[in-house]
Amino acid sequence: MKRIEIILKHVTPEFIVNEAVGMPYDTPPSSELTSKVIGIKKHLSCAEHIVMNWHIIGSSRLELQEHMRHRMASSTVKSTRYTLSKTLNADTLSDIFVMPGLSDIADEDQRMCMFAALQDVQQTAFYAIKRCQSAGIKNDYIKYIVPESLRTSFSWTINLRSFINFLQLRTDKHAHFEIRHIANEMRRVISESLAAKYVDEILKEMGV
Repeated sequence: MKRIEIILKHVTPEFIVNEAVGMPYDTPPSSELTSKVIGIKKHLSCAEHIVMNWHIIGSSRLELQEHMRHRMASSTVKSTRYTLSKTLNADTLSDIFVMPGLSDIADEDQRMCMFAALQDVQQTAFYAIKRCQSAGIKNDYIKYIVPESLRTSFSWTINLRSFINFLQLRTDKHAHFEIRHIANEMRRVISESLAAKYVDEILKEMGV
C-alpha cells in the first residue's frame, strides 16, 4: 500500500462555489454561507459545484474495478495495450505488482500460503508475458494473462456530492482494504491541502 500515490490535482476554487451557492438567496457570496448550506443544512445539490480531479498511481487492477463502481465520476485509465512493456521494465516485482499486506490473516500457515501463492502467480505471469511479447503476440491478447495485482494508474474526476458517498462507503471497515486505504488517503490529502481547505471544513461539518 505504501507504493500507492494519491495526488489531488485540482479542486474548484472556493469563490466559484460561493457564487453558485449564493445565487438562490440573491446574497453576496461567502464561505460562511457555503459551509452553512452544504455542511450544516446538507443541501447536497450545491456540493455538485465542487469538482476534484485526482491521480491514483500504482494501485492494482483489482482496486480499479472497485473504484469504477462509483458511476457518478469520470475516469481515464492507464492503457495496458500501450504501456505494458514499460510497466514490465520496472526494477522489481513489487514495482510491477501490488503485494497486499497480509497482517489481517491471523493464521500464520494461511498467511505464508497466501504470500507464496502471490509470489508464484506474479513471477509466473511476469515470465509468461515476457515470452509472449518476445513471440510477437499483441498486448490485446496478452492482457488475458495479466493478474489482478498488476499495478495501474488513473485520473479520477468527481464532484463533492458523489465523493461524500464514496468516503462513507469506502472508509467503512467492511470495504476492501486497498480501496479503503485509498479513500482514507484521499481524505488525508484534502485535510492537508490549502486549495481544498474549504472542502475539508464542509466534510468536517458533515462528520465525514
